[in-house]
Amino acid sequence: MSTAVTNAEQFQRTLTVLAWFRNHPDGTFMEAAADLRMKTTQIKHELHQITLCGLPGHYPGSLVEVSMDRMRATVEYTAGLDHPVRLSPMEAGVVLLSLEAIRSTLPADKRPAVASASAKIQRVLPHGGQGTSDTPDEAGEVPAGGVEKREVAEPSPTILALRTAIDERRTVAMLYHSVSSDSFRRRHVRPDYLGLIDGETYLWAREENEHRADQGDQGDEGDESVQKRFAVSRIDDVTLGEEGSAGAAVQPTIDREDPFDFAESEEWARVRVRADHAWMLEYYPMWLVDGDGDDADDGDGASDSEFFDVYLPNTGPWTVRLLTAFSQGLRAVEPLTLAEEVRQRAEDGLNAYAEHLGVKPSQP
Repeated sequence: MSTAVTNAEQFQRTLTVLAWFRNHPDGTFMEAAADLRMKTTQIKHELHQITLCGLPGHYPGSLVEVSMDRMRATVEYTAGLDHPVRLSPMEAGVVLLSLEAIRSTLPADKRPAVASASAKIQRVLPHGGQGTSDTPDEAGEVPAGGVEKREVAEPSPTILALRTAIDERRTVAMLYHSVSSDSFRRRHVRPDYLGLIDGETYLWAREENEHRADQGDQGDEGDESVQKRFAVSRIDDVTLGEEGSAGAAVQPTIDREDPFDFAESEEWARVRVRADHAWMLEYYPMWLVDGDGDDADDGDGASDSEFFDVYLPNTGPWTVRLLTAFSQGLRAVEPLTLAEEVRQRAEDGLNAYAEHLGVKPSQP
């Protein structure tokens, strides 16, 4: 049975629908239904209702105007009713999940502030966010609020151990999976800070000299002050040293626009990208090259208009693996040595497959 809706909840829901179409010109009812988690018939009803409304102070006849056809709606005039008065269920869920992620990285004395913010968001939702879920009821509608109340996830044992190490200034020995070299090795670090970048928790720490002399870390041999970022999701088997063994903490300087310090990279590669691989710009450190690419032959008969060039930090093995893995859509342009390394890695891979299958390797 459908949940009874108060006048206040009805008003909130109507303004939410109006604001959605105001911010999505020519949006469809199906898109709104997916975002707002309502039936399309309910959305149309809300829009019809709001066209009978206006605000005091406007001339007679100055009502909200919404033009609708069978598939979509366009808001022509809002009469000042431009914004929803509360978060949509999806927005509230995203905010609550973000707060939970932040909470997991904080020391115990700072976590109550985040818990308080989460509680305030849940209190302004209908029914305090309790007893509701994202599952439609028997009438096919999501109850107003639509946010399932979840227990706040406790931090992982790894995060708890790292937080203890930072608070008590203990050194950390850990097994770490390096993406740049695609290898596992034990690291001995002095932990400084835990923080979030794009939803991923990172540890800022400095490797100890005696454990780095023969590790071959690029650019920081013998410099204990160099701070590195370690993705906590790739940390395992954490062992803590004696209390106070890490010395004083060093607070990192984090550039919001460039948290990974790509701008400081000394070597860059120019890479040609197929247009159908443009999605990679959202997930990898790539920057578009100003102007058109050169007329170099791309080797597959595709026209130049199907490609664009980007700059990519040339970090060595990681860059080679990336270009090899996405060789259908990426091609190294500069430096030429990078293109040769990619070609050699691909050839080695083909030879390994041929040897495994017991066949003669094909010639490139």
